[in-house]
Amino acid sequence: IASVEHKVFLRSEEKTRWFVSLLLAHHRKDHAALLRFVITDSQGLTVFPRQEFVRLTTIEKRFISLTPRIGLQQYLSPQLVAEGFLGIGLRYRRVRHQDSNPLTRNIFDDDWWIFSEEFSSNREASNFRPTFDLGIRLAWVF
Repeated sequence: IASVEHKVFLRSEEKTRWFVSLLLAHHRKDHAALLRFVITDSQGLTVFPRQEFVRLTTIEKRFISLTPRIGLQQYLSPQLVAEGFLGIGLRYRRVRHQDSNPLTRNIFDDDWWIFSEEFSSNREASNFRPTFDLGIRLAWVF
C-alpha cells in the first residue's frame, strides 16, 4: 500500500488541532485462486450443454482512492498524539485475470442466491465505489 496525505490545520490550540486532509492511496494485490469457469460463445452466453472447469488463475487487483477527511489531533503528552478522523471519498477498483481465455471469462457461481465473497471479489471488473474512512491513530512525535 502506498499513500500520500496532505493536511491543513484549521484551528490550533495548545493541545488540540482540527484539520482537513486529502488522502490519495494505491493498493496492489496479486494472488492465485482456484476458480470455476463456464464455456461461453463470442457474445458471452453460456454454451449448452454447460461445460465447467476449474483452473488456477492469477488475479491482479488494483485500487486507487481519493478521500477528503476531517479530523482532530489531541496531544496527550509532549510526544504522544491521538488523532481521530472521518472521510467520504471515491475508490476505483480493477480486477483482471492474467491468464484468461476470452471464451472462458465467466466465473461460474454455485451460490448465486447467497452472497459469495470469492465470486464477487475475484470477478473481472472495473468500477467506482464510495469509501467511508473512520479511524483513530496514536503517534509519537520525535
